[in-house]
Amino acid sequence: MTKKHHAFNEVNHGQYTAEEWEFIHEIQLFQERRNVRYPTCRQILAIAKALGYRQQSAERLSNERRLFLIGEKSRRKLRKAERLELIGLQIEHGKRLDALQPPPWEKLEELEAFARSLDVR
Repeated sequence: MTKKHHAFNEVNHGQYTAEEWEFIHEIQLFQERRNVRYPTCRQILAIAKALGYRQQSAERLSNERRLFLIGEKSRRKLRKAERLELIGLQIEHGKRLDALQPPPWEKLEELEAFARSLDVR
């Protein structure tokens, strides 16, 4: 490691997580091995993949966010923007589930008819 990199590490050590340090270290090794000052986006992506990075689908990310907000809702009161986001994510999630396995409309119609028969006017 060069003196310059060592000084950078000493000054900024407390600002990064262990995972971030691992990534910074790999970038520095790449720069030294290849004698490249500024790696390209493609090279940085290759380094990230070598460290185990895998892109997650938007569907999975939105479901993880939905589950996070549900958990937060049980711990604290959600802000208005979070409540609206959760409602949107719940609707989106419901549509995906309906596409995988449509609701049993016949049973729902039977239950609605039964409920109407119980309705006393």
